[in-house]
Amino acid sequence: MDAAQSLSFQYAFLPDADQWDLDLLVRETGEPLTDLRCQLTAVTNGEYGRFASSGTPNIDFALTSPEPGLWRPSQSVGWLPAAELPLDAQTRFRFRFYSGGADYGEDSRWWTWQTSGQALDFRGAWPAAWSVAQADDDSATTWHRWNRAPWVTADQSPLLACTGASYKTSALWPEVTYQNRAHTTLTSAPLGSPVTGVRLTHAIEVEMLKPVPNEVNLRGYRLANADF
Repeated sequence: MDAAQSLSFQYAFLPDADQWDLDLLVRETGEPLTDLRCQLTAVTNGEYGRFASSGTPNIDFALTSPEPGLWRPSQSVGWLPAAELPLDAQTRFRFRFYSGGADYGEDSRWWTWQTSGQALDFRGAWPAAWSVAQADDDSATTWHRWNRAPWVTADQSPLLACTGASYKTSALWPEVTYQNRAHTTLTSAPLGSPVTGVRLTHAIEVEMLKPVPNEVNLRGYRLANADF
């Protein structure tokens, strides 16, 4: 979500009696807000249900701030599911956040109402329902599925590897290179309740020491000519 670099959010639908309640948490990542609203629309597969209060695939609601920088719906937002849902039934929801005259853009997310488990299957097309994202827009490091010779595993089973984007097979392993600070995630499609999804994260942080003409005492250890 772009949202002018001002908002991030996470959500889930939690089953409650005859409906699913929206659990939505929005975080400010920019200037503080004084009010916030959300337009939420089921843009695909609306036949899988409707919002309880509106009776349609669309709803507009206000959010309140329980503590500085965080926002939640001011009232319950319920989704009434269809009477019959097929396995792996999914709906794509579009979130639009706005405050006063400011519009923070749109973001679409998929939600799986029930799953057969096939969303975690790596044997089909890669990455299929899985998605790869680079938090720092550094595409030089990414996730691969190595499923052919030369095998890295002793039992010749497929392997997930996060390394340089050019290493689409294991042919050059272990002589591979990649960015040691790359923040790259591999995320499954939504799985529904009670596990909403699976995410694998590659992230390494390295701290550099540089010479300076003084001495620093850090946590009881005396380090000469160090700059943190």
